[in-house]
Amino acid sequence: MSDLRFIHVALPVPMRRIFDYLPHPEQQIVVGGRVRVPFGRRMMIGIVVGESDHSEWPVEQLKAIDEVFDQTPIWPPSLLDLFKWAGRYYQHPIGEVLSHALPKKLRLGEQPNSADIEVWQLTEAGAAQDSQSTKRAPKQWQLLELLKAGAQERATLSAQGVTGATIQAVAKKGWIEPAPLSALNESACCQPTQPPATTEQSIAITALCSRLQGFSVSLLEGITGSGKTRVYLDVMAQVIAKGKQVLVLVPEIGLTPQTLSRFRNHLGVRIGLVHSGLNDSERLAAWQAARTGELPVLLGTRSAIFTPMANLGLIVVDEEHDGSYKQQDGFRYQARDLAVMRARNEQVPLLLGSATPSFESLANVEAGRYQHLTLTERAAGGQLPQIAAIDMRQQVMSGPLSAPIINAMEQHLQDNNQVLVFLNRRGFSPVLLCHECGWFAECQRCNRPFTWHKGFRRLVCHHCQVERPVPHQCDSCGSTQLVPVGQGTEQLEEALQAQFPQYPVVRIDRDSTRRKDAFENLVADVQRGHYRILVGTQMLAKGHDFADVTLVIIADVDGALFSSDFRAGERMCQLLTQVSGRAGRAGQQAQVLLQTHYPDHPWVQQLQTEGYQQVAQALLAERKQAQLPPYAAIAIIRAEANDETKVAEFLASAESVLSEAARGVNDKGGVIVMAPGPCAMVRKAGRYRWQLALLAPQKSAIQQLLNQTLGEIEGSKLAQVVRWHVDVDPHDTV
Repeated sequence: MSDLRFIHVALPVPMRRIFDYLPHPEQQIVVGGRVRVPFGRRMMIGIVVGESDHSEWPVEQLKAIDEVFDQTPIWPPSLLDLFKWAGRYYQHPIGEVLSHALPKKLRLGEQPNSADIEVWQLTEAGAAQDSQSTKRAPKQWQLLELLKAGAQERATLSAQGVTGATIQAVAKKGWIEPAPLSALNESACCQPTQPPATTEQSIAITALCSRLQGFSVSLLEGITGSGKTRVYLDVMAQVIAKGKQVLVLVPEIGLTPQTLSRFRNHLGVRIGLVHSGLNDSERLAAWQAARTGELPVLLGTRSAIFTPMANLGLIVVDEEHDGSYKQQDGFRYQARDLAVMRARNEQVPLLLGSATPSFESLANVEAGRYQHLTLTERAAGGQLPQIAAIDMRQQVMSGPLSAPIINAMEQHLQDNNQVLVFLNRRGFSPVLLCHECGWFAECQRCNRPFTWHKGFRRLVCHHCQVERPVPHQCDSCGSTQLVPVGQGTEQLEEALQAQFPQYPVVRIDRDSTRRKDAFENLVADVQRGHYRILVGTQMLAKGHDFADVTLVIIADVDGALFSSDFRAGERMCQLLTQVSGRAGRAGQQAQVLLQTHYPDHPWVQQLQTEGYQQVAQALLAERKQAQLPPYAAIAIIRAEANDETKVAEFLASAESVLSEAARGVNDKGGVIVMAPGPCAMVRKAGRYRWQLALLAPQKSAIQQLLNQTLGEIEGSKLAQVVRWHVDVDPHDTV
């Protein structure tokens, strides 16, 4: 028995444990490799996380591994250790964590192969074409223009708005042809002439380049338009020149095309992409190319943090404050925080950048854990736009926008500038109301009003996505007097088209960008000046450079002023600062106007007179006094079921277990177990939702308590009849 080995395998099942198996009789097994094993009546693919000479199960009950896929580990030990830490910290089953970190094709047992990367290049016939030959096919001309710089990957072309249909159409004409992978390196373009860095940029670049050896975290806080990306690029160039790789995270796919274009032009190297818009083959090919060191730069959204890199030298997290870095279902990780841990494990520097840093990062600067670098001037010159509040209580409204707003828009449009109107609510109207009896169309699964989407001729629940036709009469009294209450981007677009018929209006929200590449095409049209009035949601707020925008209108500030979430002030100030930053980026004098019924509200007053840093410091002082994150730790246990009684009973039982165990933990750190209660939105998609919060001065205290109790909570009968999960460091707390 002393020579018998037991293999510990993590499987993608919702169980907080690993499983023991006997070795494969013939194949060598490596820790970090994939294996196929019998699990109940089915076969599953898991990851070997260890081996030992003992097992908690009798040897006669154990089964042997059926197949071994890998002779070398899928991940290096430092990355496997990161995933194990993440499973413990976020209280998520390690098998599901490891499965989440793998590209889909590897989860299905396929072999990694970077040769699957599809590459295209111009033929002689294609190089001879001009814009006249593709006058009726502008997309085909766009593809030819992109390939004039050299061969490009299919994924890179897709990120720049080129569809597969366009590629096939141009290939049929003989203008482009497949190319070998080696053509990518041959076509790397030279760095174009860059304007000299500003004094502030030069100081930041020098400071960052002096910390490229070993682990460090630097926060680059720069006002909108200050040239943070230029700083990233110069530091990245230093890392690449040393033969090392760079991992860059951006919050959303929408930022990928413009970021990719700037990176390619400045660095002149091959850049890989990882995001949900790619197909499985493209994602796997980029993953493998990064793993083998073929890619100098990998650019992606939050899941890119899991990609192995052969010689990582720098991690960059752009817009580090953005909520998109927090996974909201399944494995609920925070990519920014995982980036910190990965940089520490692999002993590389981490660069966080934002115009509106998260309060967590500012607290780490305050504690001396992060280096703080600032850019206080716009790279193109000019000042930040002036912010003014329009008191809606004093206005006679003939539409969604007040007279002062209309007058300001008229002036800026006459000066041949663009105007951005921001409203973070899509659809035509959030409520369809009966004027006779007060009935309103309500989703029966969520107990929330349907949103009227006039263009789709549908009522849509924005919580569970249920749709229904627009009724011709009231469901309660039969009246046909149904009126929209409140406004969305669709209504705003319609009103502005009527108000300014001589100026083209474009709406950019999730509805208008549903089709593939629609977002990239609309943004490109805006940047070319085709549209003069931009209407949109927060999709327009994140990092886009619209040089001609000189006026930004915030159509509704009030909705964010009275939220019960303690992070509401932080998020509102971040969003409004980011939206305001779209104005005056080319150095023009710019203006921001806020419509509000509460012009005296402290947040509104502060935004007009102080910068984000001052507002953040005031809000941080309140958090410190109240002992709330980032000066305390929080975790939430949420549960949902069709029967509200069962949800309440489950969380009451969990509270009892937690409170009993917390007495021992409280001697060391103090964990407050809050009484369970309904979520702010108690019913969603037909299921009742409750939650229980844990609050403590130290994260370690919450971790200790959860480690002690989750096994007992998971084993209860009530845990089998409700859906429940643990959310550590939650993004939403209501």
